[in-house]
Amino acid sequence: MKLRKKIVNYYHSLVRRYKYLRSIKSFNIFLLLVTPKDYEKRVGVCLGCKYIEGNDCSVCGCNVYDKSKYITEVCPKGKWL
Repeated sequence: MKLRKKIVNYYHSLVRRYKYLRSIKSFNIFLLLVTPKDYEKRVGVCLGCKYIEGNDCSVCGCNVYDKSKYITEVCPKGKWL
């Protein structure tokens, strides 16, 4: 049973990462960065969130340090206001 749960979790992690990469591929990411002040706020919100697992969000599977950089990205729980 534990092995099945690990496999399912791994699968979901891959799916979340795929969705994240798909969401940013169509944008010129160098022109769509948030300000350093907003970046620090976003990372701070993420690091204080109950859904954080290491450096990754357990809801969307994204690395919070990477996702927080882009103006086109949003928090899946609506915490970046």
